[in-house]
Amino acid sequence: METKTTTIRGLAFDVVVIETSHQDERGVLFYLAVVVIRERKTGIERVTAPT
Repeated sequence: METKTTTIRGLAFDVVVIETSHQDERGVLFYLAVVVIRERKTGIERVTAPT
């Protein structure tokens, strides 16, 4: 299982993308991406929901 975290810094908030995937010899078994909005002042994090 492989996890990759990417942080995109903004003025008021940061966007954190956490990608997790697992694969075997046949290919990808699953892939999950979670997008988190983190406020810079307070550190409060919100997970965004798909629309």
